[in-house]
Amino acid sequence: MLVMQQTEENTKVLRLLRIVFDLQLQPWELGKFRGAISDKVGLEHDWYHNHQVDGGVLHRYPLIQYKLHRQQPMLLYLGSGVEEAKHFFDKPDWTLRIGNQVHDMRIQNMELEQHRLMTLEDKATYRLHNWIALNPQNFERYQETESLGQRILLLEHILKGHLWGFCEGVDWQPEVDIEVSILNVFSDKYVSYRGVKVLSFKLDFKCNLSLPDFVALGKGTTVGFGVLRRQ
Repeated sequence: MLVMQQTEENTKVLRLLRIVFDLQLQPWELGKFRGAISDKVGLEHDWYHNHQVDGGVLHRYPLIQYKLHRQQPMLLYLGSGVEEAKHFFDKPDWTLRIGNQVHDMRIQNMELEQHRLMTLEDKATYRLHNWIALNPQNFERYQETESLGQRILLLEHILKGHLWGFCEGVDWQPEVDIEVSILNVFSDKYVSYRGVKVLSFKLDFKCNLSLPDFVALGKGTTVGFGVLRRQ
């Protein structure tokens, strides 16, 4: 049984809106889906694409994320990002051009949830899919490290930083240190991200935070990488 530490400052209610569309997409089409949604709502709504008007990138945790759920495109809105949903769903026309195809988007499932973020005395177990953990410097350190134990320690340190980034992004400050233990690394494989082959991981870990399903960590959080599910 999971027990939260009983302090009011340790909790935050986070709103999440998950919308799954009645459409089949392949993983490599997710970026095109993101681009089509961004074009539809208008580039002035930068939470949909995280780019500045001058072309620069906004370095922040994304409150709108694009994912595939059973090969169907899903929009995940977090916290204040939920208010941004109206910029698409208030449109009288929901057609999107994704690649060479035009689709009349229909909602298959919509869920509005309130998740209580809190620290736990007993750690929860999560599975992380296609987690892009390593920047170029850490990739070099990882490759130079021969010991499996030392590699795990490096990944735990990086994962802890990504969890802090999520907490800051949703405006929550846990009052205790984040504790992370990687239990198993099922696979490491190279995936294409922004046209470059990068190493990704599928793993299980324990953590002293209660986290909602489908939030993403690491690089590529907006386009289906690093998706977290509670075990």
